[in-house]
Amino acid sequence: MLKVRKNSSTRLFASNVNKFLWQFPDLKYNGIQVVCTVCDKTLLCWNTQMCKKHVNTAAHKFKKTGEKPYVTFICDLIFMFSASNVPFVKIRQVHFRRFWKKYNSKLKLPSLTTLQRHLPAVREKIENDIKSSIKNKRIWLTIDVNTDSKNKSVLSILVRTLDSQGPSQPYLLAVKRLQQCTGEVIINLIVRTLQKFKIVPKQVLMIVTDSTPVMLYTGYLFKSIRPHLLHITCLLHALYLVTDEIRKCYPNVDEFITQTKAFLKSPKHIQQFFSQYPDIAELPQPNILRWGSWLEIAFYYFEHFEKIKLLILQPDTKVEIAIKQSQKPFLYSQLAADLRYIYNYLPIADAIKKLQNTSLSLPQSLEIINNVQIVLQTLNDEKSVRIREEFNTVLSENLDFIRLQQIYSNGGSRDPFDKFKDHFNYANITSLDVERSLSLYKQIFSPQRTRLKETTVETYAMLQVFSRAHPNCL
Repeated sequence: MLKVRKNSSTRLFASNVNKFLWQFPDLKYNGIQVVCTVCDKTLLCWNTQMCKKHVNTAAHKFKKTGEKPYVTFICDLIFMFSASNVPFVKIRQVHFRRFWKKYNSKLKLPSLTTLQRHLPAVREKIENDIKSSIKNKRIWLTIDVNTDSKNKSVLSILVRTLDSQGPSQPYLLAVKRLQQCTGEVIINLIVRTLQKFKIVPKQVLMIVTDSTPVMLYTGYLFKSIRPHLLHITCLLHALYLVTDEIRKCYPNVDEFITQTKAFLKSPKHIQQFFSQYPDIAELPQPNILRWGSWLEIAFYYFEHFEKIKLLILQPDTKVEIAIKQSQKPFLYSQLAADLRYIYNYLPIADAIKKLQNTSLSLPQSLEIINNVQIVLQTLNDEKSVRIREEFNTVLSENLDFIRLQQIYSNGGSRDPFDKFKDHFNYANITSLDVERSLSLYKQIFSPQRTRLKETTVETYAMLQVFSRAHPNCL
């Protein structure tokens, strides 16, 4: 039986205990003894060090959190590995284990099997955090389909909360392989995913996709079952289509960029170029698939046209056939003039860069699109008219985007979505978030890791996206 400490001056003793006991919320002094409210027992804690010793015991932490400290360490280790895209098998590496033993010999490093066994628990915790973050909030949804390293279709579903005060963070809800890439299959997966995360229909105000036929059909099906939402096609894709139309309108410039690939791959000529012009920026690599890449290369050649021309056309009896091919476009007399005119489309390239910032407010995004329209209106030659018509056609087909523009331009409109105007303050009009998640998926499910199960890959991707939104969650 615990002996009660007796003191001739009880009040003085109580005041001395309370001087340090406030640092430990789990400990209370009842006038006679110090009691731990978590462990439900009395303690012989008459100074700060004894109190610290008790609250740091494994038994106290386990009763308070429901988790053993070592289990918490394992879960944090799993989260760190997943967020850093480090394969769990690396824990078997001899050098890794030696390093760990050298600097942290007291904490046992778990096995690969232990990490795999606790991975579902880590995912469950992250899913619960996502559910609490989006509970009873208006939702912005974006989806996209791409192919993985095995050439199978993969669907990614990602959400943000529509916060009127500032941009929110993205949450990846699911990455699923599709047996059939059809609108009906995609809709079923979306509905099941939203139900899993307890997202009710009235929460979803906007869905953003690209303009491919399967995504347009998916948006049509989604609006048929949930009519109270806006379906917007990505405005970055719209600008990409404009860029592609510019490329088609200037075939000689396109051929020039294509043919100079051989020149760009020649270390000898690149070294010669930079030795002659050391202050010039590095030559951009052509990549048609990257937004704005073609325009950036055209601008570069316009700015340094004469210097590049001198280098490529210099007399060289031993020049390779591929280099000779890159010389042919210079025979086209209008090449320099075309490059000069293409430079008028610089605001389009700037708009593409700006829209890649997913933290923009909706008014800022709308202003960027309006500026592009103004620039296209100022150019009136035959090719510019074609390009302007392409952009206007893309926008006219994006009906809900026009509707969103009208909501912001006419504050007192009778549109049912006018009451949600504040929620749209930071709504994103691009599908860049979900496309980045698919790129992340490809990095995880690389050709070297094709044996990973679908659930494991999905968990890794979910943890990585969550860690970027919450870098201090460990």
